[in-house]
This record gives sequence, C-alpha cells and structure tokens, in this order.
Amino acid sequence: MARPRKNAAAETAAAAKSEKKTAAAKKDSKAEVSVYLQMGSSEWDISSLQEKVMGAAAAGHKASEIKKLAVYLKPEDGKIYYTANEDIAGSIDL
Repeated sequence: MARPRKNAAAETAAAAKSEKKTAAAKKDSKAEVSVYLQMGSSEWDISSLQEKVMGAAAAGHKASEIKKLAVYLKPEDGKIYYTANEDIAGSIDL
C-alpha cells in the first residue's frame, strides 16, 4: 500500500531548514589552528613564518601576482627556502 505523500511545499521548507542547519554547523566548526615547528630548544610559529616568506617572495612584485608558493623549512641550516610561481626563488633566516 502506498503511503500518502506530504505537501510538496512542506517538503521543500523542511529541506531548506535542514540545509540552513548544516550550513550553520559548518560555519561554527572552524577552529583556530596554530602550528609550531620545534627542534632542539627552538620553536617557530609556522603562521608567522608563512607571512614572512610571502613578504620576501613579493619583494619587487605584487603579492597578488603570487599564485603558487612552496616553502621548505630547514631548521638545521637556520633557513627557510621558497619558490614562488616556479620562477622566483630565495631564502630567509628562520
């Protein structure tokens, strides 16, 4: 025996309400993340290093021109090596 179907408007409203709850849950679930690199007695905040590298890579260029940035941390050398857009390369001190 077939079940009677609910009103289509009621089904649409319920689906929209469910989507809003899901979107709100996703928005609330963003946590603040801190990443640190520790080696020996030294510690570096990766977020601040990323900003420092971006500034160095953008020197002489517009920051908006950098589309791809690769960062290589070498604590044993005390350096951060980077390439930007595959044609800019350099290093900065940790």
